[in-house]
Amino acid sequence: METYLFRSTLAEFLRPRRTMAWVIAAIAIALMGRVLISLNKDLSPQDAYLSLSGIVIYKLLALVSAIMATAVISQEVEQKTIVYLLTRPIPRPKILLARGLAAILSVAAITVFAGILLAVATVGGFPDYVLRDLLALAVGAFAYTSLFLMVSLLVSRAMIPCLLFAFGWESAVPSMQGQIYLLTVQSYLASIAQAPADDGKRSAMEFLAGLLGKAHVSSGTAWVAMAGLTLVCLAFSAAWFTRNEYVPREDGE
Repeated sequence: METYLFRSTLAEFLRPRRTMAWVIAAIAIALMGRVLISLNKDLSPQDAYLSLSGIVIYKLLALVSAIMATAVISQEVEQKTIVYLLTRPIPRPKILLARGLAAILSVAAITVFAGILLAVATVGGFPDYVLRDLLALAVGAFAYTSLFLMVSLLVSRAMIPCLLFAFGWESAVPSMQGQIYLLTVQSYLASIAQAPADDGKRSAMEFLAGLLGKAHVSSGTAWVAMAGLTLVCLAFSAAWFTRNEYVPREDGE
């Protein structure tokens, strides 16, 4: 039964109509890479990839994570279908984890696909830094989605705080002084990706992406932090979902 719930949820998140929008977005990002190289002859394919990866792909990762995570439970409440979900003969922790894992894999599939298209369009292949980047995107899918899933259980209308974290906090904090960067997911993903040093031409783009002053966290520390964040958020979410009652939201329309 748990396997069926996971598969049905995965099919729901990746249904053709919904997935097509993300595919179109991924193609548009890849085309942006080609245009960027064509318009700026001094920009190398590597820098074009790294610029758009930092500015667009990682923000796409956060956006897709927020949408998928809030759809796991809170969307069921808002659409008044939570009752049907909870009447399944499956323990609540397994319901949440099955749907949560489906959301995580959906996010990973969409963002890694976008990264692959961008790599093909810019550098024409998969050098080591691209492979590390794709791995970081997959890790980010676990970290962001599990974090936003927890937020969606704690906060009403969770999309707003999730987006503020992803596009506000994560963009501003890496440029601040001190060790506050340790409170961002992006800093750890940057350490996992280990992007090669640029030639200094991407500083303005890095500012827009929130990559200036990125953290110097070791790769090992980053892996432990992201694994810990994912496990803690999922465990807390499962416990919270088990102990609290959920009824259809009357103002959901």
